[in-house]
Amino acid sequence: MSEPASRHYTSAWLSGRPFDESLSRSNIRSTFTSGWIKRIKYALISVPIWTALSLILFVSFLKSPRKFLANINRQGMQYDDPFPGLQHRYIQANGIRFHTVTAGRGSGKKLMLLVHGFPELWYSWRWQLEAFKEDYEVVAFDLRGYGETEKPKGKDNYRIDRLADDIASLVKALGHESCTLVAHDWGGVISWLTAHAYGSLIDKLVVICAPHPKCEYDLDQYKRSWYILAFQAPLLPELMLTANDCEALDAGARTGPAAMKTDGAITAYEVERKGISRPSSSPMLPLPP
Repeated sequence: MSEPASRHYTSAWLSGRPFDESLSRSNIRSTFTSGWIKRIKYALISVPIWTALSLILFVSFLKSPRKFLANINRQGMQYDDPFPGLQHRYIQANGIRFHTVTAGRGSGKKLMLLVHGFPELWYSWRWQLEAFKEDYEVVAFDLRGYGETEKPKGKDNYRIDRLADDIASLVKALGHESCTLVAHDWGGVISWLTAHAYGSLIDKLVVICAPHPKCEYDLDQYKRSWYILAFQAPLLPELMLTANDCEALDAGARTGPAAMKTDGAITAYEVERKGISRPSSSPMLPLPP
């Protein structure tokens, strides 16, 4: 079986070359060198972040070990449907089972596929499911590793090209030839590549809070993206997000300095069902309206 198209497109696209351009030895060397320079730069920025977070977590543990290790088992908690008529289905695509939620299903309607970010799930799109159901068959789904979608083991199962293949396979599995693709955050990054690798599947692309991957970051954006570098450390991200009964997620959504500015945008009920305590589950939070 040949490799998915997105895998071949990924290296060509991110290096700025057309897909069908043959690589000369000098191009390969240049790309390799550039890649290592970036890795060294990221390492120099990441290590201080990892060190600081480790110290913060260690101090928190020393203050109250019992509180630090507390973690309510939320297995089985789910969101109530935000409005009647939603259809929950489990669909096989790209070798795994996806949890999908559909509004406005009907013959002749075009597909609008909604791709959530991190740390979220289908419920982030509850307002859009209702708003567009008259004009589209609107489908929100849990990405692989999130919510009720399967969670295959191993880092290779979460490569960005594999995630782009998921979207392409899901469009077909839903019975459509193309879609309007709407994405947010990490879902947006995935969707940029999906549109590049599977252009014929995309009628329109709407990306929120995820610039094109070839955009250069300035220092301010690096500061705002510190958590992405923090998540590259082994074990530290899991410990950071689960400490003190997932306090970091609650702070990020409702009580901390980076919380939503609109009162009630995310409720305690929604945070309580974030799902991080479910076995093998990724953290999940809904977007505000």
